Amino acid sequence: MSSTDGEVGMRNLADKATYERLEKDVAAVKNDIAALTEQITDALNSFAGTAKKQARRGYKQARANVDSAMEEASERGSAVMDAAQDAAYSIEETLEDVIAWTPPRTRPIRSKKRWKTSLRNARLPPWAWRWRSAS
Repeated sequence: MSSTDGEVGMRNLADKATYERLEKDVAAVKNDIAALTEQITDALNSFAGTAKKQARRGYKQARANVDSAMEEASERGSAVMDAAQDAAYSIEETLEDVIAWTPPRTRPIRSKKRWKTSLRNARLPPWAWRWRSAS
């Protein structure tokens, strides 16, 4: 029995040494995994920081483009408004000239003779006098 007890004791010692070696190996693997996890985290944070910077640059550029487009649209709108005001002023002047040179009528013209007479007596603009004197 003593030989078997000795063998069991040797196995226990061998198993104990193997177990301790295995524990050391597992601890080393855990440490390696922790180090790899840190490296991966650092890499991901670096990528995230780069992506964030690129996103900010893209946002700033898009905002600058929108501001530029709005400024250009504002300038075009101002130009259109100025042109419309000039046209309205021109139409106003033309209407004032027409009203100033057109005789007021209180009664409708009923005959051809009266119509011709009203043309002779009409207040005409200066450019129309040449035509009137030619006839």
